[in-house]
Amino acid sequence: MQRPGNARTQTEFVMRNDEADGSLIEGNGWRQGAILPPSLVQTLIAEHQIPAATVSRAESHGGWFGRIIVALKLALSRAKGAKTIRANAVRGMVVSQDCDLVQPDWDKEPYVELIRIQPAGDRLPPPWGQNPREIQFSDPHGGKKAPRFVCSIHDRVLVDRKYLTDTQPDESRAFDAENVKRIRHWISRRYVRASFPGSFNDRVKSSLDALAKRKTELDMQRGLFTGIYVRVSEAELEPDGDYEVLVWAAMRPHIHDDPATNAKAQELLDLIEAELGSCSGIEVMECELKSEQEITLDHLHDWKRRDFDVLSLRPITKNAPLPPVDDLPPDL
Repeated sequence: MQRPGNARTQTEFVMRNDEADGSLIEGNGWRQGAILPPSLVQTLIAEHQIPAATVSRAESHGGWFGRIIVALKLALSRAKGAKTIRANAVRGMVVSQDCDLVQPDWDKEPYVELIRIQPAGDRLPPPWGQNPREIQFSDPHGGKKAPRFVCSIHDRVLVDRKYLTDTQPDESRAFDAENVKRIRHWISRRYVRASFPGSFNDRVKSSLDALAKRKTELDMQRGLFTGIYVRVSEAELEPDGDYEVLVWAAMRPHIHDDPATNAKAQELLDLIEAELGSCSGIEVMECELKSEQEITLDHLHDWKRRDFDVLSLRPITKNAPLPPVDDLPPDL
């Protein structure tokens, strides 16, 4: 994550605001999810507090030619200053938690964390947070044909909080509470999602690849699971050792208790069990459907949520509506 730059400008700014305190930020209406007005974005770019250009993944990994393109883009953006931003298209959103955002003591919370949100191009990342680096979501003001937006976990930056003392959020371009919660959930999962032994991941990769290719079957049974939970040894086993795996597929209680959907879910779980069981060095000891009411906090000391979301949280088309955030599984 990038920290504020240009020490001279930063010092001058702090001197202009040395009498301010965090109550001004709260009074101006700033909160988590608030959108920076274009004028503030332009100021932050002009004062080199945030970058004026986002580097694409293709360019950042494009060898010597890609590095040349990146250097030219950044040089051009600095030369143009604030004029390089498309203020009506790119949005800067506050992701700092509300209490941190309005903390009266500048020394305790000197920065506000922002993330850049951009209109989606032709290539859309997964919408429900399966990808820990990119996410897409829709504009709440766009109706049925709402444009899609994307953001990258790498497009976050820390900016001095005092920039928020003399300006207000842009309410006309704000995202709804549902999307703010979605982005917060996605960012937090980058740090709290479960990890598994490397040798285990290597062994089950072939099953994931095989399942992802069975698109028709997965589309017919989409959305039945809210998460796949696994109990397995955390040790890095030798090649001649087998991982004994227990699997639970979690379902919302009303879906689990419906006989028709429960039968469809069992078909999908049987498919998962068969593919996992076909992996070398993997022995599936248990594979069961579970209502979320059956999975307790005590279970989660030993059971970990596995990112099999390609099997459960998937759109049937790229423009399919997103599920309510409250339907996303907890991260414990």
